[in-house]
Amino acid sequence: MRRLVSQQMVTLDLDGEDEGLDCRVRRVAGPVALLDCVGEVPSELRDKLTTGSFCLMGFTHRGGLVGLRGVATAASEDFGQLHFVVADGVQVQERRIAERVRLVTPARISAVSSDGTVEPAHETVTADISLGGALVARRPGLNSGPQFHLELRFGRGQAPVRCEARLARATPETFGLQFTAIDESEHIRLARIIAEHELRPPTSQRRASA
Repeated sequence: MRRLVSQQMVTLDLDGEDEGLDCRVRRVAGPVALLDCVGEVPSELRDKLTTGSFCLMGFTHRGGLVGLRGVATAASEDFGQLHFVVADGVQVQERRIAERVRLVTPARISAVSSDGTVEPAHETVTADISLGGALVARRPGLNSGPQFHLELRFGRGQAPVRCEARLARATPETFGLQFTAIDESEHIRLARIIAEHELRPPTSQRRASA
């Protein structure tokens, strides 16, 4: 069983870079870890961390090496802290944490039938989101795809995160969607949104979901 805990030492290997970053886990919340950098972040990595970069987090557990794919972004102006959002399942805080996080936000969805016909768009909301998919409320008249165009909206002044998705599961109330195509820049922006949401103070999260 893989576990990531507070004070765990980890190494981040950013895509396309030879030099890794040594960090210590400060806090974990769902699929998000807040990391303290051990030592100064090299200047050549700072631009990548400012915008966000896919990377591999490595750490040891019970004598074995564990590697987790995810996105790292700067969490402080001095690069002393980083956010890491895991893109696959991980065990944290000695208990199982679901990859998706509760994040209710408006969404716009269009079903694409098996013959390629794009149906009219429907307004809906998400129940949870991860880097790999989303659970959305099922609306009357929205058919079951099996493919979808999806826009996730995160507030005024922000462009929606656009992606393609497929139906993974369905209930009378919800559609579970798995992302099938999303631009890397959009994927990184989604990771930053998830990190900021998960690591906000609990009172702020309650107000946002009220």
